[in-house]
Amino acid sequence: MSCKRTVRAAAGLAIACAFAGTAFGAHGGHAWIGTWVLDPQQSACEGTTNVQRYALTLTEAPGGTLDYRVEGLDSNQPVHVLARQVADGTPAPLTGLPGYADTLTLHRSRSQLHLLLSNHGQLVERATLVLGKDRRYWIGHLTGVLRGQPWVCRWLARRE
Repeated sequence: MSCKRTVRAAAGLAIACAFAGTAFGAHGGHAWIGTWVLDPQQSACEGTTNVQRYALTLTEAPGGTLDYRVEGLDSNQPVHVLARQVADGTPAPLTGLPGYADTLTLHRSRSQLHLLLSNHGQLVERATLVLGKDRRYWIGHLTGVLRGQPWVCRWLARRE
């Protein structure tokens, strides 16, 4: 996987992890359960290229966890990420992004999620996601550093 694709895969995974962190949280009920599709017309990146397609699907799993699937197309290459997350607010091991990120930390406030991705203790990415009032979309602001160069993405995803 190329470095740019790794960054965008990490961003997609961070968003999926954020969904997991809020499914039973401040929004009540299962506000984040379902499939969310990135709107490429309303999404853009600077310092890296934007993904061509992302779909994030969250389903309930046993023991208060969520299973999530990220599928997409990035630099004309398919992206498939599967993971399980517990919504307990502590740093958690992150797999599937070797060499980029190994730890995820989630923080919640009323309608926002704040995520930190780290690799061997070094922050590599942060994201803030805001759930729309009608719970039909979210807006994400993601920033990070790749090979010493900053990048930023602003994404909008809609419930399918």
